[in-house]
Amino acid sequence: MSAICLAFLLMLMQSPAELSDQAQQLAQQKRFDSAEHLWRQALAKSPQFYPALFNLGLLCYTQQRFEEAKAMLNQAVLIDPKDFKSRYLLGAVFSKLDDREDALRQWRVASDLQPDNLRLMQIMVVEYEKGRYFTEEENLARHVLGLKPDDL
Repeated sequence: MSAICLAFLLMLMQSPAELSDQAQQLAQQKRFDSAEHLWRQALAKSPQFYPALFNLGLLCYTQQRFEEAKAMLNQAVLIDPKDFKSRYLLGAVFSKLDDREDALRQWRVASDLQPDNLRLMQIMVVEYEKGRYFTEEENLARHVLGLKPDDL
């Protein structure tokens, strides 16, 4: 049996988690095309596999492929609606696509999940200043002012 056939058979036998772990290693080595290929294979085996969806969404975001990132991250938040990272990143994707309403919607959920996340509060205040969100901005500012130095 040729080495290519053997490698292909081994790949077919791998679980989505194993493929995703290998993809993560490739991404850390900046071999993004190979990593993307493995994450897509993991999703072909298990379309609801959250780590592959999130990591592929993150990869697409960093490569400024925002529509693809949006599709992956939308699926990720359906699978795990209480995950801060996917909500935060999906908000960033919507912001890059100039969809402030959906960005703020995702960031509000993320803020509910981590109400004292200072970086997210800063992003939201800047976003609020661009629109007509005075009441929400005021509530967020009151929350920030109520934090103690030890909370930051």
